[in-house]
Amino acid sequence: SLRIGARVKRGPDWKWGEQDGHGEGVVVGSHRDGWARVKWDRSGETDCYRVGHNGAHDLIIVPLKSQVSPVLGDSVVLSDEHQSATGPLKPGDVGKVVQDDGSGVPLLVSLAGLTGWYRRGQLRLAASGIAKAAGAVVLTTALLKEGVRVKRGPGWMWDDQDGHGEGVVVGSALSGCGWARVKWDCSGKMNNYRLGPEGAHDLLIVSPRETVTCRARHVL
Repeated sequence: SLRIGARVKRGPDWKWGEQDGHGEGVVVGSHRDGWARVKWDRSGETDCYRVGHNGAHDLIIVPLKSQVSPVLGDSVVLSDEHQSATGPLKPGDVGKVVQDDGSGVPLLVSLAGLTGWYRRGQLRLAASGIAKAAGAVVLTTALLKEGVRVKRGPGWMWDDQDGHGEGVVVGSALSGCGWARVKWDCSGKMNNYRLGPEGAHDLLIVSPRETVTCRARHVL
């Protein structure tokens, strides 16, 4: 199986259309039955792919020297192995490269008016539009853990399952392939929600300073 953090691209048995955006991705999970979960840089989609299942190989590893490096103007996030790096970027944040002197290192990255210097190897290209939505943090597989408080997000299509209130992540779902299981405070319901499959993100993380109240139902 592929190690988490490995950079990959479509391989010889690829049959998944444009899910990869014809670019690179990063392995965010692996499974003993010959599957790996990948998040794609360009499309922002997260899904599972065969790495030996029934003899099929959807992915190939991108050699280190061939990997795409951020340049001036690119949106970037911290690489998985550098989540504790100092500076304005924190896990889940998307910054922008605002200065590149052409020497290869370092890069000046801006986030919400704050700037910091990073080595090129500490950064990777961001998947467009998934880590931030209207100033709120979208729940992604990288941020998934039990106990996270959430509310409906930009991809929500599940009617009133949430009771228009908050819920708590109680685990991953569907073999962890980009889905989370949430129990909702207001409705008491429990179900699975997308963290990238089909390009959709159903959940936002609730800020500690935020309170989402249940919407009262009025029956006439």
